[in-house]
Amino acid sequence: RAKTCIASLLRRDLQHCLALWQAGQDAPDFVAGRNDHPARLTLPQRLYGCETELAQLQVAIDATAAGHAQRVLISGAAGAGKSFLVNACRGAVEQHRGWLVQGKFDLPQYQQPYAAIRPLCRQLVLLALADEPQRVQQFRHQLQMQLGSQAQELQQVLPELQPLLGAPGAALAGPSAGFQSRVAQAFQTLVRLLQQQHHPLVLFIDDVQWADHASLGLLDAL
Repeated sequence: RAKTCIASLLRRDLQHCLALWQAGQDAPDFVAGRNDHPARLTLPQRLYGCETELAQLQVAIDATAAGHAQRVLISGAAGAGKSFLVNACRGAVEQHRGWLVQGKFDLPQYQQPYAAIRPLCRQLVLLALADEPQRVQQFRHQLQMQLGSQAQELQQVLPELQPLLGAPGAALAGPSAGFQSRVAQAFQTLVRLLQQQHHPLVLFIDDVQWADHASLGLLDAL
């Protein structure tokens, strides 16, 4: 089918050239395929009617790049284009040499603590480890100095961070009083240090209505 389509388009160009030749005309500016039409409808990959929302996100990204933490809530029905709106800002984040990582809460995982935070951590680790080896080593040292014993508690609930934090020590007996608060504080330290290295750091969390209590506490600490 594809060969038939190409042959049909080529025949159209040749017929056009033949008509010009029979009429004794030259075609110095002839461009092959100028009048081709796609076989299927292709929608443009851009947003329309969201200029205000995009401008507001741009302001938040610029403020974050200047060192001012921002929190933006995007509401809308399913399929309204919330994720597409955020992804449209990826270029603005990259202009500031920043990162944009994404996570999503799901109803089936409602009872699983930190379900949407774990994919965020996987993305952050991959991005951090892709830096120059010397910078990675310096960052690891900063993390160890800043987190101390909290690094082990952070890995206990977010094992995806192990490639960045290093091998954990002896297994902890179990969560003690204030465990979730210490985890939230440790995650806040991790995000702060990452932002110092690569700012702005944009964390996009989808479907927050399905977030578990532990994740909400962690996000609130940011």
